[in-house]
Amino acid sequence: MLVRKVVNIIFLLLGILSSIGIYIGIVPVSIFGIVGAIWIGITVYGVLNMSMEYFMESKRSNPLVKTKGIAITFDDGPNENTLQILEVLDRYEVKATFFCIGKQIEQFPEIALQIIAKGHVIGNHTYSHDHLIDVYSTSKIS
Repeated sequence: MLVRKVVNIIFLLLGILSSIGIYIGIVPVSIFGIVGAIWIGITVYGVLNMSMEYFMESKRSNPLVKTKGIAITFDDGPNENTLQILEVLDRYEVKATFFCIGKQIEQFPEIALQIIAKGHVIGNHTYSHDHLIDVYSTSKIS
């Protein structure tokens, strides 16, 4: 688990120690680039991997649910492939949640209606999903 505050404090301290080392002449100036590159790498990894819990704790289970089960979800639809997915789910009598993009629903409204008619759940997955959404600020998403 990476915690943003801890990572930033550690690298702030490394920056201060590097500055002192550079000032007294025992550390080369290039250390700033190395420390900075490592900090950027860790930060990018933390931002792009939700399981790293870089910004907040990620909930993976509900202690109130006593039975074991699996939730099947599909993102970024509907599209032409959704029809094949619906066939497989019907064959095995399994229900799923489809997190749909508004623009995709506008493009394939009949498929969205089939999802609902077959007893599946549709969840909101934004109107126009940008592939860089993971790095957007809260204010840009709101």
